[in-house]
Amino acid sequence: MIDIDRFKYVNEALGHQFGDRMLAATAARLKAATRPGDIIGRLCGDQFALAVTDVPNNEALERMARHLLSATAEPIVVDGNEIHLTASMGIAQFPGDSGDTDELLRYSDLAMYDAKRKGRGKFSFFSPVMTDAAKKQQMLESDLLGACARDEFTVHYQPIVDSKTGNIAAMEALLRWRHPTLGVIHPDQFIPLLEDAGLMAETGRWVLRTACRQAAEWEGAGFPGIRVAVNVSNRQIYEGNMAEVVRSALRESGLTPSRLELELTESHTLDGSEATISILRHLKEIGVSLSLDDFGTGWSSLSYLRQFPLDRIKIDRGFVRDLGSQPRAEKMLRSILSMARSLGLSTVVEGVETSLQRDLLRRLSCNEMQGFFFSRPLPATDATALLHSFKWGTVFGFADRNAAAEGFRTLRVAKHGEQDPDEAQFAVQ
Repeated sequence: MIDIDRFKYVNEALGHQFGDRMLAATAARLKAATRPGDIIGRLCGDQFALAVTDVPNNEALERMARHLLSATAEPIVVDGNEIHLTASMGIAQFPGDSGDTDELLRYSDLAMYDAKRKGRGKFSFFSPVMTDAAKKQQMLESDLLGACARDEFTVHYQPIVDSKTGNIAAMEALLRWRHPTLGVIHPDQFIPLLEDAGLMAETGRWVLRTACRQAAEWEGAGFPGIRVAVNVSNRQIYEGNMAEVVRSALRESGLTPSRLELELTESHTLDGSEATISILRHLKEIGVSLSLDDFGTGWSSLSYLRQFPLDRIKIDRGFVRDLGSQPRAEKMLRSILSMARSLGLSTVVEGVETSLQRDLLRRLSCNEMQGFFFSRPLPATDATALLHSFKWGTVFGFADRNAAAEGFRTLRVAKHGEQDPDEAQFAVQ
């Protein structure tokens, strides 16, 4: 089973007629990448099925899968637009997995969704445990429909730190779901479900209003320099009047517009049309700032920098992971920071988890940092306590940071008695 990743964003951004031509081009490419005896067809939407025989072993199947995924990853030019897509693939085998045709199709579909969960652009072999995961997924989809009305959603806040002073410059608002029986559900599990169910725009509006109210409270409590960063989905950008949604949230909360930052996700497809640029310009006219999240994870980064009225970029954690161990990682990060400065853009580096990374980034003169080294995402009450307890710069300034952060974490666990989904990754260095 082969499914084109994030194809709905192509339809939303460029229209269904363009999407149909993209599908035809992809189908031709897949057909050219198969052998004469293989059978390939389009099942529905952006999903294709491929039946192959005479494959000696799993290694040969893996080579075939990589060949097909490589073929779909090559850029496609349609109507003068160069589009880069990836595909996810699931593999089920006869007779090892099943002798029933319908089951083989269902199992390959389950394996394909497993590949998507692993990051897209990948393939997975079917495993029986996937059926249990599918049942859990179906239950989550059902429970998700009423989660907002039942007040099961909450917003956590993760600090963004000024690299020079150690002060908290901003708080990023992050959605969390506290399931009544399963506990805290990680965003990676339910955000795609919200998108598939068409609930992302509605939920995004709730997050925006909640974050603005919280930021206004911080502003009134003597933390006037704190901005709040809110992720904005493509559906929010393209559905309804985004500028009016933002004005309403600011008006309702009383938050100063300059204290609100909207994060656009680079790994999702935003088109560079005049309509999109006009929407972003209207948002800028309100007085809010715009940032590009996950910078460097997709093909469109440089195009966005050229076209969109951005204030800052958030550099993906993947560029930080190898700092200190691979010289090329530092050179690449240095180049990105230099480019941003030349364009007048501020920078936030994500994924900072060690003091070594922090110190290197300070020497590279990035503007701000974010990551588990400073703090995991916290509920609003604990985020407020963090601001009040450590004031400006004490927790991140450096000598007493270890003891202070460990003390705060211990108090948090003692108070609430549960483990946040991010807790496993949190470590005080």
